[in-house]
Amino acid sequence: MQLSGIFVEYLVIGSFSLLWLLPLLHRFGIDLPDQGSLIVVLTPSLYVIGMFVDSLGNLLTSLLRKCIRNKVDKKYEKIGFTYFNDFDHFSIEEFLAAKCDNLLKLLREKISRARIARGAFTNILISFIPLILLGKQWQNILLLTWFIATLLTLLIWKRWQEISFKSEIICKHLCREKILPCNQTSKKTQ
Repeated sequence: MQLSGIFVEYLVIGSFSLLWLLPLLHRFGIDLPDQGSLIVVLTPSLYVIGMFVDSLGNLLTSLLRKCIRNKVDKKYEKIGFTYFNDFDHFSIEEFLAAKCDNLLKLLREKISRARIARGAFTNILISFIPLILLGKQWQNILLLTWFIATLLTLLIWKRWQEISFKSEIICKHLCREKILPCNQTSKKTQ
């Protein structure tokens, strides 16, 4: 059985949360269970934490995401590609699933990378809380490291978000023009 992409993404984002969550739990005297029950407790917890962090990241980056979207749209309008409002994200996925599985897989991979990068950025932002609570020693170095990590993860997320939007625009164009880069269509349309 193959794990769904979003499940794995939330687990990755939730696992990244351990960087700030474990020191915070330790600070407040909360001990983790023994190794046997740790996996049973940790896996669903990381999934839920990953979902929370992703939602928070979505909220935190919404304004910047709109700016990136506008920038990408303007760039592609200059070469004849436009943002097609008649194709929402889900109808594109349905169309590509019926016509070209490889292109759909590529689009989902780009969206997944942007989501994971956004989760890394959000986790780095959240890590500021335990840094302030726990980082009395070496605080200037820790703050500088935190600032650099925040900036780098933001730039990485921004780049993957741009790539994701570019791929979506190209897919919408291919759907609108009924041009597919596949040599064969799937059996769903035959």
